[in-house]
Amino acid sequence: MPLIKIEKQTVVSADSATAVDFESLGTAHELLFTWVNFYPTGGSDDTLSFQVTTSSYAYAAPIQSVYHRAYHNEADSTANLLAYSSGSQSNDTGLQWIGTYVDQDQADSSGSGELRLFSHTSTSLVKNFISRSNTETGSATLDAHVGGYINTTEAITKVRFKALAGGTFTGVFTLYEYTTS
Repeated sequence: MPLIKIEKQTVVSADSATAVDFESLGTAHELLFTWVNFYPTGGSDDTLSFQVTTSSYAYAAPIQSVYHRAYHNEADSTANLLAYSSGSQSNDTGLQWIGTYVDQDQADSSGSGELRLFSHTSTSLVKNFISRSNTETGSATLDAHVGGYINTTEAITKVRFKALAGGTFTGVFTLYEYTTS
């Protein structure tokens, strides 16, 4: 399946954003959103998150999800894999964590990853999603795996990326669609 770029948004420090919105989602069965070098600039460490809009929900659709994170430090003294209930949702309408914690105090720290959203135009199916991201936090790598579904059969019309704590951030965000021809 060919991958077609729909839109790219670059947020630099001069115009740090509080949200990145995609409002023209295309019609393909599968969407791919990528982010490169997400970095919080709003005065605190932060985590990238997302939410969607449908005809009934304005960036507050119910989400059922699970969030796992692997950690390994450079000294090779700590490594783990944990499920985080704080990053998981049980039909909640809040922001869904998709990135890992980015330490603003580390000049070379940033997060990059992808979100795949399936059947966003369907009016008979819930909308499954999977996400994977990696963050360098000074002396360790954090690898997040997130999966779940947006619990509505309404078509998704917009997708918003936001720093979980609501602060400003920089990064490059791109939307692609997989076409069947």
